[in-house]
Amino acid sequence: MSKYLANVRIVEIPKFRAVSSGYVEHEKIFDVLGEWMFNPANSNKLKKSLYCAVDFMWHENDKTIWIAPIEDWVTEADVAPHEIIEFEGGLYVVSTANENDPDDRKHVGSDMVKWVEESGVFEMDFRPSHVGMAVPIPSKSDIINKTLGYEQQEIFYPIKLRIK
Repeated sequence: MSKYLANVRIVEIPKFRAVSSGYVEHEKIFDVLGEWMFNPANSNKLKKSLYCAVDFMWHENDKTIWIAPIEDWVTEADVAPHEIIEFEGGLYVVSTANENDPDDRKHVGSDMVKWVEESGVFEMDFRPSHVGMAVPIPSKSDIINKTLGYEQQEIFYPIKLRIK
């Protein structure tokens, strides 16, 4: 395996319960779950994270799904009209791209796949409901976005150990 990480990191996301938008047209995703997610009355229902992604989004069959980890005590009634799903978790290769530049996101994604293929120990693990995900990197003060001149996005691709 290469000793160089080549701008990627490997993370293990544990299984978790999540509030889900369900599959909707991408243009409507924030209308569907955004109001619930950003409602201060629901902030205690979301699991907190100090530095990494607190929610994930991915696309399947021309639809988008947005999920956010919730506390164990949260019920279906607490997230209505949305549903609770169980996210299976797993190993992911992660890298950062320019949120608003499709070419940069594509280039970064290609580099991630190349790194995985050349690692000798990992392989891609795409299967139904185990897909690539993305999330904007939050910048509460906006100083990072203003300094860089763009918003960052973390890209997560599922991987698994290569069986020899």
